[in-house]
Amino acid sequence: MKNFFASISLLLILLTACTPREGARTDTVLGTVCSINAYEDGSPSLYDELFFRLHEIENRFSTKIPSSDISLVNEAAGKNSVVVHEDVFLVLQKALDFALMSDGVFDPTVGPLVNLWNINSETVSSDFHVIPSEEDVKTALSLVDFRDVVMEDGSVFLKRKGMALDLGGIAKGYAADEMVRILSEKGVKRAVINLGGNVYVYGKKSSGEPWRVGIKNPYAPYGEPIFTLALEESASVVTSGAYERSFKQNGIFYHHIIDTTTGYPCEVKCGSVTVVGKSSLESDALSTIAFILGREKFYEKEFSKTVPTVFVNADGTVLASEELLLY
Repeated sequence: MKNFFASISLLLILLTACTPREGARTDTVLGTVCSINAYEDGSPSLYDELFFRLHEIENRFSTKIPSSDISLVNEAAGKNSVVVHEDVFLVLQKALDFALMSDGVFDPTVGPLVNLWNINSETVSSDFHVIPSEEDVKTALSLVDFRDVVMEDGSVFLKRKGMALDLGGIAKGYAADEMVRILSEKGVKRAVINLGGNVYVYGKKSSGEPWRVGIKNPYAPYGEPIFTLALEESASVVTSGAYERSFKQNGIFYHHIIDTTTGYPCEVKCGSVTVVGKSSLESDALSTIAFILGREKFYEKEFSKTVPTVFVNADGTVLASEELLLY
């Protein structure tokens, strides 16, 4: 009997040892290049589940997919409500919460302006980009108001025709949080998630050393990091900046982060803002708000008092929250 159990134990060890592992997996989803490394727990089945979930989120939130929940809500604007998946209902409610607390600086109904400016590619060219007229900007801006979103019984209704949701400023954060949920449920010990700049370091490194996450230099994004975070435990790191999706035309700098008070790309008060936190969804929204407002006005807001940030100033200097310097 002892030999029987010894044989079973040996078989289990051999089966475990033979389970295939992938060092990491990368795929294009959510409109960007996404990479996940689950280290010793990175089995093909785990990566299949993680990336299936990412594609699922894309298919519900994308404004480029006609059958997505967001596209259907936008198509029905001013006509009727649309029942949406609980993913979309939850994230939209969070987005509206941020809109309320930021006085509309973050506004999920920014879709008409995003569509009008169409600065949604890292390769956007000033040679072919048409700058919208002042009248067109004014018309699109009149359709932006988070207060005109009605949510009830799992459905969403935009009150006026021409309104449009765009959750691009928060959906990747939600996706990163979903990756963490799955990793936790599967008992994964450590992982690094990178969803096109939304980075989440999960668990602890096997060496016991802190995770090191570099923040790009917005003035030399392909060079050395301008600042490196040392994170002892799981954390989300999200950076907002105007240096990737942008172009110059007639000496004027244009970028993809829209100011919902003017309808134009926001005034660039700094090179970039990085927010560190437990929730990537929250960090995603807060980094956008912080970039639009600038450091001084951001920290005047009550909700910002405990938000750890790294601001890269226009002169290349770095201002990091004290708690990030202590790691």
